[in-house]
Amino acid sequence: MITAQQGRSDAAMDIAEALECAGLLMSPEVAAELAQAHEDCIGACLARWEEEQENARLRLAWKSAQRGRREARAELRARASVTKLRALLARQGGERP
Repeated sequence: MITAQQGRSDAAMDIAEALECAGLLMSPEVAAELAQAHEDCIGACLARWEEEQENARLRLAWKSAQRGRREARAELRARASVTKLRALLARQGGERP
């Protein structure tokens, strides 16, 4: 004679077996592997984001340095022009620079 408890137990086993066959029931080991894979993926995404942020900072520093060099070269050219003009004026006025 099958009791109601045994019938429920068999039904639960049948359901668990069907879920496992369908890949919907995970063992603790599989769940742990899935959790580890998820953590690894998050870690890789975070590392990639940090790398992108560092690259953005480097690009900004590079552009700033380029701008500084352009400004410094322009200032040197302006000073050289002023020096040449002073020398020209001194020659025209009979004075030495």
